[in-house]
Amino acid sequence: MDSYDFLIILFKTLLISVTLSCLVRKLRDFKKAPPGPWGLPLVGMLRSLSKTNSILQMVEFKKKYGKIFSMKVGYFDTVVISDYKLIIEALKKDEFQGRPDFEVWQIRNGGEKNRGILFSDGVKSWHEQRRFALRNLRDFGFGKESMEGMMLHEVDELVKLLKEKEGEAFSLRNHFNCSVFNSLWYIVSGERFELDDPKFQKFIGLFSGYLDKLPLFSPSHLYPWPAKYNVARRGLWKQYQIANETVLSHIDAVIDHHVKTYEAEVNRDFVDVYLHQHFGNNSEGTSFSTKEGLSHLRITLMDLFAAGTETSSTTLHWAVFFMCKYPETQKKLQEEIDNVIGKAPVSREDRTKLPYLEAFTNEVHRRASLIPLSVYHKVLQDCEFAGYHFKKGTIVYPNIYDAHHDKDFWGDPENFRPERFLNSEGTKTVSKEALMPFSTGKRICLGETLARDTLFYFITGIVQKFSFQLDPSSDDVDIDPPKPNFIKGPYNFQVVLKSR
Repeated sequence: MDSYDFLIILFKTLLISVTLSCLVRKLRDFKKAPPGPWGLPLVGMLRSLSKTNSILQMVEFKKKYGKIFSMKVGYFDTVVISDYKLIIEALKKDEFQGRPDFEVWQIRNGGEKNRGILFSDGVKSWHEQRRFALRNLRDFGFGKESMEGMMLHEVDELVKLLKEKEGEAFSLRNHFNCSVFNSLWYIVSGERFELDDPKFQKFIGLFSGYLDKLPLFSPSHLYPWPAKYNVARRGLWKQYQIANETVLSHIDAVIDHHVKTYEAEVNRDFVDVYLHQHFGNNSEGTSFSTKEGLSHLRITLMDLFAAGTETSSTTLHWAVFFMCKYPETQKKLQEEIDNVIGKAPVSREDRTKLPYLEAFTNEVHRRASLIPLSVYHKVLQDCEFAGYHFKKGTIVYPNIYDAHHDKDFWGDPENFRPERFLNSEGTKTVSKEALMPFSTGKRICLGETLARDTLFYFITGIVQKFSFQLDPSSDDVDIDPPKPNFIKGPYNFQVVLKSR
């Protein structure tokens, strides 16, 4: 045997050894991985999940594979956690604090990774930006009396607009969107829009229209090339691009105005405070410095509007739907508010005196399960959890819908029953561990306090002034849509209101 033949044999032996080693490692990982459905080549379970009620399909998968199951969805390996205790435990882990590398999110960020807060990985910049936003948004209103006057003004403006619709059938959808957006816009920029401004309504329609139609499992998210090469689903993708550009143009105008009129001693709003940090001497070496800082500000503002406006307005839409669907619940709300507040403006101090209102809001959160699979998490490094191996890069879906509809915990999850959140005397609300409308753990929703304030003031304000009923054309509308989207809203029902 000459040296050439020897080298060939050696190379083949090494190749076979390496291949076998990789196969053994893959098999070992496969055995440790959560069980789950196989799906089709290239698409995995994406086609099946896109064509059915994916939430109900998750229920069946849990019955078959257990509380933790895996599946290939498009380009990504995914794991679904369908148990509230496991969700709480998992989302405490540092390894689960990432966000998927969706091309759509990078395009939104101007081609950059890890910008802003909502879709940024659990890296240093995310910690800095989230900590700063929490502290300073609180100073500008989150959970403070200074925000009460602004909220009450927005409620009054909405009530005026709704009075013009009295007696006719109409949809509340865009009315709530505009009012909630105004509340957030004021904190950020110190300005507000008139609710009947056609340009403002068009802007909100663009912004909300895309989020309202975004599928729970979107091919433009779950494959990198449709967004990268602009071949995603044309109608929805075009709407996303227009909405994204429109919102960012408004945000850029606000930032540009603040930069041009910046004064170191003046704090007009959140943007000013951010610019203090950006221009300050203590920003060097942080995510606030140089152009990166303004890029983070731009996307953080986008995060606040995307996460805050659509979620709160859709929750309000659900609240009215449940009031119409269950008139006895609406009557109890009216009686409690009439007895405690009467016709006077609501104040923060009234909150603890309105236990049924809080119980009702909690039950709306639970029954609606607005974001059924939460905002996707990503595994940052290989780890073990609950006896299974989780590979780096795996997308983790915390099944919030399952937590909110766990029969063992809730008993009658399909029933709308606010009393489940009250003590036996009906005088105080009781917390429930399985209720997690704002997710849980280290990435719990940044705007939870604002969202709770928004719902409190708006629900109280409209229940004080109006009685609601479904238009006969909407009487047979089901509670759950057949194919829930990423943000799970009710059918676009028609309502008729009457002044009280």
